[in-house]
Amino acid sequence: MVGQCAPGAAGTAEREPVPREGCDVCQALHRQRESARRAGHPRTVRSRNAEIAAHPHEGG
Repeated sequence: MVGQCAPGAAGTAEREPVPREGCDVCQALHRQRESARRAGHPRTVRSRNAEIAAHPHEGG
């Protein structure tokens, strides 16, 4: 079964996908997202959110 990254926690100001712990791809996307946020690039932030949310994982 293929799973996806967990969605952001309910009740947060901005609901963003949470990168899966131990997944190098998710962690790299997360770093890119935070870098884009600091640089003031909201389009890149949204793009990385979409990539994190869609990134599949085996076994759940």
